[in-house]
Amino acid sequence: MSNYKILYLRWGPPSHDQLKLKELFKDRYGIDIYFQALNESLGLSFNEIEPENYDIIYYTNFFNPINDLKSIMNLKQKYISDRVKIILGVHAPIMLRHFSPSYRPTHYLWSLLSTLRLIMERFFKVFDGIHTLNTFDTKVFNLLKFKNVRYIPWGIDLNLRFSIKSYIIKNISHKDRFIITITYAARYDKGGDFAYKVLNILLSRYDNIYAFITLGRKNYRIELAKKYIELAKKYPDKIELYEWLPHKEFLKKLAESSIFLFTSRTETFGRTVLEALSLGVPVVSFDIPGAPRDVIRPFVNEKIGYLAKPFDLNDLLKGIIMYYKIFHNNPTLMLKISNKCIKVSSYFSIERMAENFYKFINDLKNK
Repeated sequence: MSNYKILYLRWGPPSHDQLKLKELFKDRYGIDIYFQALNESLGLSFNEIEPENYDIIYYTNFFNPINDLKSIMNLKQKYISDRVKIILGVHAPIMLRHFSPSYRPTHYLWSLLSTLRLIMERFFKVFDGIHTLNTFDTKVFNLLKFKNVRYIPWGIDLNLRFSIKSYIIKNISHKDRFIITITYAARYDKGGDFAYKVLNILLSRYDNIYAFITLGRKNYRIELAKKYIELAKKYPDKIELYEWLPHKEFLKKLAESSIFLFTSRTETFGRTVLEALSLGVPVVSFDIPGAPRDVIRPFVNEKIGYLAKPFDLNDLLKGIIMYYKIFHNNPTLMLKISNKCIKVSSYFSIERMAENFYKFINDLKNK
């Protein structure tokens, strides 16, 4: 048992899984985790934080690389002694993996600034450790010669998902419907424009395809949201549209789905992919770093997911139609795929993540 105190700096309030991580750390290792939400728009002021009261500072990167660099340099220079270890949690994408017309000029500018930020952080030796969520980011940090880089993918509370799945199996009333779930649909970084085009085609061609859609709580594009609203008006009996739902309510809807459509342009991980798998729902996604490449790709031959060529709508449609045909023509195979999805998700439990993360911080403190 250790008596470490961890200050976890992140974008907003902790998620259910992060609170579960906090509980596990306290119960298993005697380590306290304190969450502090930082607001990027307010300049990430650290004046109210006393880092010297902690042993580990876990800093979650933001989407603005310039603000990130300023903030972490300020934190390092003004407050931290050598006793306190700083870990960078790479929770926001650091650079683009693909070059594609689907990216905007602002995406490339962000990627360039992000790369320059990493070089600066490497030069000034800002971090004592780097926590990556995918193998692509791990390679980038290793190539830049950062020390103490540890790949630890997300873990989720499987007990919550399994209980929801059991509830849905007992209460579902429309087992004959092929339902596609899409979340963050009104955001371009989440590929909402791709999902809209695909859905528009499918709903016009197939009578028994339905969709459950959430637009996203914030930072969504009004013009894209309007397109989904008009689509829902056009197909009122086939689309269930929400701005947002509480997490457990969303999981219940996801558990009723036939597939989860994950169209992100870039991700650090994509935890919703794991959530879908844990509920027995296969995923159709572009082949991008994060959960698509690290979780789905090793098992793609067992059809827990379909990985389309990045930003190829025809290939994305091919994946959806593949599951549509299996759903209607081979329910036994669909059940087998669902069970395999659940089995794969069990490799990514929050307990396993807690164990690996504990080993990481223990290694840092003992250096």
